[in-house]
Amino acid sequence: MRNAVPDVIAFFRNMFTVVLALALTEAFKQFVSDRGEAQTRFIHWDRLPSLLTLLFLVIPFFHGMSRYFFNKYIASLPTPYAWPLMVDSIVFVSESALFFIMSRCMASIQWRQFYTTVVALLILDSLWAFYAITPGTWMWLNFTLGPILLIAVVTYWCLNKVPSLPMAFLFTGLIVVRTVLDYVWEWKFYFPDPM
Repeated sequence: MRNAVPDVIAFFRNMFTVVLALALTEAFKQFVSDRGEAQTRFIHWDRLPSLLTLLFLVIPFFHGMSRYFFNKYIASLPTPYAWPLMVDSIVFVSESALFFIMSRCMASIQWRQFYTTVVALLILDSLWAFYAITPGTWMWLNFTLGPILLIAVVTYWCLNKVPSLPMAFLFTGLIVVRTVLDYVWEWKFYFPDPM
């Protein structure tokens, strides 16, 4: 039965991969309209900050999920492996679902839902990272960026204003900085040395 284990691991890994793929598909569909729709524009440029935010989050999240899965379940299988695998998979599918929610809230009038979902994603990821004892920089980045984003969202929410395009790009800039720092600080995790 030992050779059936990779199939079980692949099943759980594929679950969150499929949901993330759906989220990316939906994000691009929200950004680029179908020509058949009776709309005045083909590309929704006002959704660019949301699209960039989603992309700059999904890349390190998916890369980190993949590397974590390899390290924990393929390179060295824990014993027992079933419960940790199920917990990790439930969290990863939940995070993927949050990405899908973000992909459906890219219009500027839905900015509250979009950035609230980003904050929820960072909180869930931090709780999981604490449970899984993953690289500490993930929690540090989430705990630093999360409150900054939350303060900005609550401020604009209380003012009952839609963030201007420059402010939306500032929010996106925070996510870009988070992703760059993540890759710089965890380079060896993301890109291990060849053997």
